Amino acid sequence: MQTAPDDLFPRLQRDKIGFDLPQLYPAQNPLNFIPAIEFGSTNIGPNAATVLWEGRFPMDTIADAWTASANLTKIHGAHQFKTGLAYERVRYFFRNSGTSNIWSGRFNFAHNTQNTTTNTTYPYANALLGYFNTYTESTTRTPTSPITPIFEFYAQDTWKASSRLTLDLGVRFTVGIPQHQAVEISDGRFAASSFVPSLYDPAQAPLLYRPALNGTTRVAVDPRNPGVFLPQALVGQIIPNSGNLANGVIVSGDPGYPRDLVDSQGLMPAPRLGFAWDVFGDGTTAVRGGFGVNFNPRNGGGLLGDQKTNPPIVYEPTVNYGTTATYRDSRGTFTPPGFSRVFNRNIPPARIANTSLGIQRRLP
Repeated sequence: MQTAPDDLFPRLQRDKIGFDLPQLYPAQNPLNFIPAIEFGSTNIGPNAATVLWEGRFPMDTIADAWTASANLTKIHGAHQFKTGLAYERVRYFFRNSGTSNIWSGRFNFAHNTQNTTTNTTYPYANALLGYFNTYTESTTRTPTSPITPIFEFYAQDTWKASSRLTLDLGVRFTVGIPQHQAVEISDGRFAASSFVPSLYDPAQAPLLYRPALNGTTRVAVDPRNPGVFLPQALVGQIIPNSGNLANGVIVSGDPGYPRDLVDSQGLMPAPRLGFAWDVFGDGTTAVRGGFGVNFNPRNGGGLLGDQKTNPPIVYEPTVNYGTTATYRDSRGTFTPPGFSRVFNRNIPPARIANTSLGIQRRLP
């Protein structure tokens, strides 16, 4: 867990320093920290003041791995049999997780030549008057809680086939248990989502504001009402209530789809073969070789953990060209949301094959 001096938080909290502009989604900022603030460099230079937040601040983290294993060896004649199993549970947990600089809100007071309504051309003057270029705030803040369970077992026979030849024969089995998010966010759903092309319906696709000209001025228009001109900043933004923002998206826990967003890979056998041969029978020259297949069942915590910022779990609406007196009443627009990554439901496991061959010779 992150620690801080006692006097640090009061210097960063809105109510303690007299910053009285509330958030649109205050539940994601229970400590009431001030928003991120940007001024840009135009008319100021490269050293403009900024207030920025790391996405996990204040950090409350747990990362641990619990393992259990058992092995058994039995010698019988020319054979040495071995068998065993191992289980590992890896947890990676961040209580506070979100997009950097947005979970507390972010004001951008930079000069923008396209903003002709709330812009003094000088960023610090914009801030004093409450004229912002953009205000962005994520709709929620979700925990990162991937659990990676790993279960493997093996059987092996070291067989002294003759006085000059020893064979190692075995197989290791990996159980393909998918990684999953542990913390439920609502109604049996968990903080992970993915885009599934087969679920996408073109008829439900949201519309975008399109570019147009009003005389010589570049503007945005709703294609359903091209005679109404809107600020250019809306070009490429999603038109509110024009479609399904989660079109083609599946959330962990949705019925009819794996909670882990991928299918189990089942039982994955990884054979092993090795030999050692005394070429002349006098212990002076040996040929050794081996072949083995391996799987890596342990995914990094970020593989599934990053899915928490995908839509519809989190959106990042932006209010353009507004004022601090009215931004709470404005309807923010969405850029077509991106995905941290998407999962192929039937992705095949990564398989690695290793082989070796060598000769050893005893020196005089």
